[in-house]
Amino acid sequence: MKTKIIGTLTAGLLLASMIVLPVRAQMPATAVRATIPFDFSVRDEILPAGTYEIKRVGEQPNILLIRNINHSHQQQVFLTQSTEAADVYSDTELVFQRYGDRYFLSKLLRAGQQIDEEVVPSNAERQLRREMGRNVSESSNVSVVAN
Repeated sequence: MKTKIIGTLTAGLLLASMIVLPVRAQMPATAVRATIPFDFSVRDEILPAGTYEIKRVGEQPNILLIRNINHSHQQQVFLTQSTEAADVYSDTELVFQRYGDRYFLSKLLRAGQQIDEEVVPSNAERQLRREMGRNVSESSNVSVVAN
């Protein structure tokens, strides 16, 4: 009986590790660097133009930190939602949603991945969307290729 329980536990642990390890391997752990030529917002915080690094916070797959590499006090932690993309990306890009002269970090696309990491919109961005209504001509996407 004891051998049967140990065998079942071992098989369960082996199965669990086979499920967890591939998910972990798909989670990109490397930091992304990009020079952003305009001021932009992340979570209701306006960050100035500059060179930024984005990396995961600890082991959390959807919590990221963006920080100015020249001014460490210019940083922000934010949430993303992962969605499957149609194709594998060839370049790593930061995508910004532009409303007039305001830019909001919208997505992180990583080379070799087939996942969009969409930034959860801030209160300011949601309010701006409502104020603009359905006037799509005042809104566009702007991409910055990472270094």
